[in-house]
Amino acid sequence: MIDRLNKAREEVEKAFNEDKAENMGKMAKRFKNLYFESLQKGEESREFHYAEYIKKVIMLYFENILNGYGDAETLYEECEYEAQLAGIEPNITINY
Repeated sequence: MIDRLNKAREEVEKAFNEDKAENMGKMAKRFKNLYFESLQKGEESREFHYAEYIKKVIMLYFENILNGYGDAETLYEECEYEAQLAGIEPNITINY
């Protein structure tokens, strides 16, 4: 499952950094099932935090579009926190 999460993370971060709304929308839709599988691993699992990181990156992307960076700083901090718990290094760039 970690390999699948890693692939999803790479695709989501790529869409985020390239500002490709269409690609991000497709990834959000494809990620849904993987997210629910990860939740079943439990809140203390690496998979859970990995999936939460990906979810929050998707949320951050659309927050930036819809609200003009309204809650972006808080969401970015949440992304960093989930990445830390998952043992991964975030690879997204945001400009306020």
